[in-house]
Amino acid sequence: MQVSDKVWRGALYVAATVALVLGMVEAVRDAKLSDALSAGTPPPAFTATRMTDGTPFSLADVKGKVAVVSFWATWCGPCRRELPVLQKLEAQYRDRGLALVTVNMDDPDGRAEALAEWTREQGAAPPLVVLPGGETGRDWHAGTLPTLYVLGRDAQIVAGYSGAAPESTLRREIEAALKAL
Repeated sequence: MQVSDKVWRGALYVAATVALVLGMVEAVRDAKLSDALSAGTPPPAFTATRMTDGTPFSLADVKGKVAVVSFWATWCGPCRRELPVLQKLEAQYRDRGLALVTVNMDDPDGRAEALAEWTREQGAAPPLVVLPGGETGRDWHAGTLPTLYVLGRDAQIVAGYSGAAPESTLRREIEAALKAL
C-alpha cells in the first residue's frame, strides 16, 4: 500500500510544528537562564571545589560575610575587565566582611590550561576561584557571562547582574549589604 502525498505532507507539517514548538520552549528556557536571579531569593545549592587545592567549597564557608559571587571565564572579555574591579573592591572591603568568590565557567576539559595561562598573564590567580559541579551555572542562571551576585550576611541574594555591572553600582550594593544587620 502506497502512502499518499497528502499524508506525507501532513506528517511533515506535524513534525515541523513539533520541532518549532520545542525550539521555542528551549529559547524561552535559555532566555530565563540569562536573567539573573532576583533580590531576596535564597541562593541555589552550590557545589564546587577550590582551584588551589581541590578541597570542597560551600557557601557556608562565607556565611556571616557579604559575598560577591562572580561567574566568569578566561575567554570572556567583559569578565576579564570586571575581575580586576572585583578584586579591588574585595581588597577595599575585606576588613569589613566582604568575600569574593569567583566561579570559573571555562570548559572543564581545558580549564587547567586556561587558568594557568590567565595566571601567567595577570601575574596572579584571582582570589578564591572555585570550579562548579553539576548544574551550578544553570541553577544560578549564569547563562550570560559575567553573571554576578551580591549576597547579604544572611546568604540571601541582595542583587544579581547578567553582564558586567558598573563599579559604582557594585560599590553601592556592597556598602548597603555591609551596613545591613
